[in-house]
Amino acid sequence: MRLRPGSRFPIVASALLLVAWGRSAPAQDKKLAQPKASGAAAAKAQSPVRGAPDYTKLTGALDDVALPLEQPVVLWRVVVEPDAARAAKGRGISLTDVVIADGVAYFGNDLGHVYAISTKDGAQLWTHEHGARVADVPSVDRDHVYFTSHDKGLAALQRSDGALVWSNAIPHGTDVTPIPVGNRLLVSGYDGKAYAFDRTNGEVLWEHDFGADAPPDQPKFEGARARFQNIVARPGGAACDGKTFVQCVFDQSRVLALDCATGKRLWTFQAAGWMSSTPTIVAERIYVASQDDFLYCLDLGTGAVVWKFKTPGWVSTGLAVHAGIVYLPHHRGRLFRINAHNGEMLRSFQSPEPADEKSLHGGDPLIANGTIFFTTNSGTLLAVDLATNKLRWSLRPSEGSRLPSSPATDGRRIFLRSSQDNDQAGESSILVIGRDP
Repeated sequence: MRLRPGSRFPIVASALLLVAWGRSAPAQDKKLAQPKASGAAAAKAQSPVRGAPDYTKLTGALDDVALPLEQPVVLWRVVVEPDAARAAKGRGISLTDVVIADGVAYFGNDLGHVYAISTKDGAQLWTHEHGARVADVPSVDRDHVYFTSHDKGLAALQRSDGALVWSNAIPHGTDVTPIPVGNRLLVSGYDGKAYAFDRTNGEVLWEHDFGADAPPDQPKFEGARARFQNIVARPGGAACDGKTFVQCVFDQSRVLALDCATGKRLWTFQAAGWMSSTPTIVAERIYVASQDDFLYCLDLGTGAVVWKFKTPGWVSTGLAVHAGIVYLPHHRGRLFRINAHNGEMLRSFQSPEPADEKSLHGGDPLIANGTIFFTTNSGTLLAVDLATNKLRWSLRPSEGSRLPSSPATDGRRIFLRSSQDNDQAGESSILVIGRDP
């Protein structure tokens, strides 16, 4: 599974407003006296539905779900508005994607807040004020929410009430999603190191230095241009099958494979361009894209190139693998189908929406019910039938907003995040899409 997921009330004083809008119900003012729901209230609001995702099986394809196959609507949204000072500068709020477990959606923002909202109606369960930018989607297990941030590193919260359980500083911070596997939490930092932390107390179990032996830069992809401030290295997406931890290192244009138990390096592969996308591990192969205009299929055991597929431009999004086919979203609303065994192009799809013609790609795709769901950065959500390669439906859920989002689901509805465009049009929101009840 890849779960990347009209009342107005204050969440954090003088920081931002979180606004929940129903699709058709008239707005009613609603104010909460406290920024956090109590642990009891938060627990009561949860309803066991799907449980925490298995982070060792994130292929982008889901079973036993019922996502909309006919034209859906926006059922409700949660809009995050900046405070007056930020709004006066024309600056919005940047949200992460959501992760969903047991009827609750968790996400963060660049002001350093982590939220838990009910997937039923967007009601606030709790808000944790962290204080440093949260830039990538959190992860969850049965008891905890894990997230990383600039400056402060890694932290764990109670899922029940958002209380801090532990934190562990990573030099220079990081902006990646921690991966829970077994008793460990795998994460890499701007200090050029990969870590395994104990999930219960945050103690370091092992660390691996990939900054000290950085390979020479590739032509036109100098590492210094990809880094900022004084960081050592810039990790990108990562994946794990329970035994092997696979980490992209953006500025080094390479992929590392580490043993989950010991942190020992198994192999390394360097592409000809920066690498930031999330790898996908399926059947002893790794599928990962590079900004050198290639999609690579690597052998999980050795890192050897099995095949590579030339794309019409750089790629930084993730992909989905289903029934022997790789599904890769690309710019201009395009979707490529590639034979997972030999890298041959099978067919392609292009969005008929005029706005998508000049759009960058959105987030990682999601496959369910014989349909692939994916976004474009111009603000379109598309559903394409796998059997016919024809468009089932398309939706622009937040006019004027971008959708740099990987769809998440609670099994019936699709959860997306929107953001303002370069002209500060649109909104920063969590959008919930489905069929009318």
